Amino acid sequence: MSEESESEERINIMTLGNTMVGKTSFIIKYTENNFQESYLATVGIDFKVKTVTIKDKPYKLFFYDTTGQEKYKSIAFNIIKTAHGVILIYDITDKASFNAIPEWKQVSKNQKGQIFR
Repeated sequence: MSEESESEERINIMTLGNTMVGKTSFIIKYTENNFQESYLATVGIDFKVKTVTIKDKPYKLFFYDTTGQEKYKSIAFNIIKTAHGVILIYDITDKASFNAIPEWKQVSKNQKGQIFR
């Protein structure tokens, strides 16, 4: 039996986007209510957990923080297969990161056979 309570449902959420767009900042702000101006770049994949209650039911949200570097995309692909949802993130000061969103959307679609909404 896992350490998780049987009453807590686990929800896996991926963050995808180019490198250095703020995926780590977004996750840490949401899960820990903490913001720092700079972080070390994520290597491979990391995750944070936040428990939320919706309509009196507890859920454990597992936010997977992926690197945007090409050489680590295969790691992200394996995690996407278990994801219940994807958050696509871009940097509003970096047009190339915004232009890459359709590619990241396609990555999630190819791995799950559907587009997350």
